[in-house]
Amino acid sequence: MIEEILKKVAEAEKNADNIKSESEATAREIRANADKKAKEEKEIAFLNARVKKADEVMSAKNACSEHFGKTLEAAKTEAEKYKAEKGGKVEELSDDLFGRIRNGDC
Repeated sequence: MIEEILKKVAEAEKNADNIKSESEATAREIRANADKKAKEEKEIAFLNARVKKADEVMSAKNACSEHFGKTLEAAKTEAEKYKAEKGGKVEELSDDLFGRIRNGDC
């Protein structure tokens, strides 16, 4: 009877060792899969970040270009207005000056 108990204890220890080995192998497999998935997710996140950065840079360049175009157009309009305002005065002043020179009234 003691031999049977010792035999069952030895079998139970052997089964426990088998279960432990199988559990450790399963844990290693789960860990390897988790590490692989984490690496893939990290690479995807990195690529998404690069794409988002490129989109943001392009958006900023477009906004800058648009703002520059509007500013340039406004400056051209203002310059034309200034030219039109002062252009008539230049003609008037040059006619006056030419008249003075012609009359000897300088």
